[in-house]
Amino acid sequence: MGNWFFPKIANPDDIHPDSGLQCFTTLPNWKGGVLERLSWLTDVMVGEAAVEQRRALRMYPRRSFEASFLRTDESRTRIDVFLSSQGAKRILVPLWHEQFYLRGTQTAPGEVKFDRGTLIYREFRKGTLVGITTGKSNEYSVCQIMDANPSSDTIQIANWNWATEWEPGTRIFPLRVGRITDQIQMQGPADRVGVSTIRFELEDADKSFEPSWGYCTPLWQFKADRGDPVGLTYDRHDYLVDMENGVRHLEDVGERAEIGQSLSLVLYGRERIAAYRAFLYAACGRAVRFYMPTYMSDIQPVSDLEGATFLAKPIGFTEHMHEPQAARRIIGITFKDGAPTVFRNINSVAPVYSPTPPH
Repeated sequence: MGNWFFPKIANPDDIHPDSGLQCFTTLPNWKGGVLERLSWLTDVMVGEAAVEQRRALRMYPRRSFEASFLRTDESRTRIDVFLSSQGAKRILVPLWHEQFYLRGTQTAPGEVKFDRGTLIYREFRKGTLVGITTGKSNEYSVCQIMDANPSSDTIQIANWNWATEWEPGTRIFPLRVGRITDQIQMQGPADRVGVSTIRFELEDADKSFEPSWGYCTPLWQFKADRGDPVGLTYDRHDYLVDMENGVRHLEDVGERAEIGQSLSLVLYGRERIAAYRAFLYAACGRAVRFYMPTYMSDIQPVSDLEGATFLAKPIGFTEHMHEPQAARRIIGITFKDGAPTVFRNINSVAPVYSPTPPH
């Protein structure tokens, strides 16, 4: 099993301008995971009749990572020294969730081959920096990706200062420019142990994923994790008139509910995670509307579905839905055999009365 060799960069002019920044090399404590935040900025203007106009004020989201660190001996001291010396300076932040282990064979110097069909969903991009480490904080190197080929799932890495060899099993992950912006605290439960939570805010604009709704119209296509309940809130854009000396008057100008929904997701596989990120980019925060399922069995058919009409259990639709509600005019029909969900617009609803059964 030969070592991995990353050759020098032939042309010094190709060296990345941020290659001289200090790199945060300590690995996080994966017990609590790594928290990533994507933050858009949307201006929502609401009229008196609850009509909205939305615009995105930030083209790309702000991105930050938060991780906990439980380290001992020299690793703890390295965090202390790094925090003491760097402060809010620009640094290189690893994307730990993208780490990849170098394998036992190398086809060519500096070439790293990923699993088939996975590089397109990763953040190893041409011209960006990568960190290489054995897992120890003081054994690392910063290199540059000279080429990335998603079709062959390979990247070409070069170093700019010296030729470096790494053993199989070494970790490699992308690097991004960022800062430590929050006030950091470190707890010392023992004289050799340090516990700290650090948040890194990236400066690089996150352009890694193209906006995409997926395979169809703007529709939320991600299954809710029922480990946490799905939450619904109902609000209205109304006006209260209270003269204090009589009955209060409430005017619902919009005549529709503003329904909010909260849920939890568990995404498996890089392809699914990439699809989720592409969906968020297409929505641009709150700027672009999309269709959202309730994840509830709201309508229960009592007959076979034939054509465009079917019978369902009474749910009060004709009794209470006197005004068209945009949030309740489209239904999704799911099938027990696993067939794709069918979506249809509700054109009309009418009550069906059956004769009273004899006693």
